[in-house]
Amino acid sequence: MKSLLWPVALLAISAFAKADPAWRARVAPESEPGERLVIRGRVLQAQGGPAAAGTRIFVYQTDAKGIYGPGQGSPASISRLRAEFTVGPNGEYEIVTIRPGHYPGGGVPAHIHLNLIEGGKPTRQVAEFFFAGDKYLRGGEQGFVLQLRKDAQGRWQGSQDFALGDK
Repeated sequence: MKSLLWPVALLAISAFAKADPAWRARVAPESEPGERLVIRGRVLQAQGGPAAAGTRIFVYQTDAKGIYGPGQGSPASISRLRAEFTVGPNGEYEIVTIRPGHYPGGGVPAHIHLNLIEGGKPTRQVAEFFFAGDKYLRGGEQGFVLQLRKDAQGRWQGSQDFALGDK
């Protein structure tokens, strides 16, 4: 009798398990090697304007070794670490991932690609997230340089608000 109740109890618990909100992207699974990173912010329709609720975001990046994925092709199409999600009602977003590595051979700052999918418009790369202190930053990068800090659990944290017309 006990063995029959156990699966029922698990089903009851899982029915109340909280799913991630649509505005949170889990780009890297917990099993992915690398330093944990969480980036949060808001997307606005224009600087100082209302939230761009419902905007779709597509992000992709390299793994901790600087590799997008197996095979050949555009990084966006072969990247193992990628996610697409919808900005929340107040413009909020959260990207849960790892710190990307530098490309093999170096020379390019570690970065995360940020693309917007606006209703009825072609997908466009808005910018890249770079990280302050990266030895390959030269200034003039087309993106946002994030100031990261570690939280009590040892995860890197960063934040960046931006408007659809930025960068």
